[in-house]
Amino acid sequence: RCRDIQPIKLDRTTIKKLGSKAVQMNAYTVQDVGTIVLGMKSEVGEQLKTQMFGQAGTVANIETTSEIEWWQKLKASCADLSLFHHYHIDKSRIEVDFYIHELELILECNGYDGHASYDPVAEKKREQLFKNYRVIRFHHQIDVATLFRAILKVKKGEIIRLYPV
Repeated sequence: RCRDIQPIKLDRTTIKKLGSKAVQMNAYTVQDVGTIVLGMKSEVGEQLKTQMFGQAGTVANIETTSEIEWWQKLKASCADLSLFHHYHIDKSRIEVDFYIHELELILECNGYDGHASYDPVAEKKREQLFKNYRVIRFHHQIDVATLFRAILKVKKGEIIRLYPV
């Protein structure tokens, strides 16, 4: 399950040891700081990515902006369900954008910003692994109501495509 970045509340003693006069202060794990920095679309974030990964670091995005936005929307709407982000299907190397365990539902957010080109042969093989799931592949600009109507309609073994907008 993709976990949210969690602040660690510092106690007054620790804050004073840091030389700060702040009343309250948060800290973050190194992993969370890395996630924040690598996700930044700022000059500093781009410089750090270039230093760490070379020119490819500025081009490659682990998550697209639209995928992050959909993660936030789905988390809010599916709070009582087991929603996973970047989930590996049946312990395979196939990773899907979102998976809701109770519904056996795979959601793939495809759009201009992250999925510009697909290998049709590879996609066909990938979709063969989805036989035991309900699958919705949707454009990142689709509205929430349309996506939720599709969730109510999709059957096991079926792939619904919500394109174009």
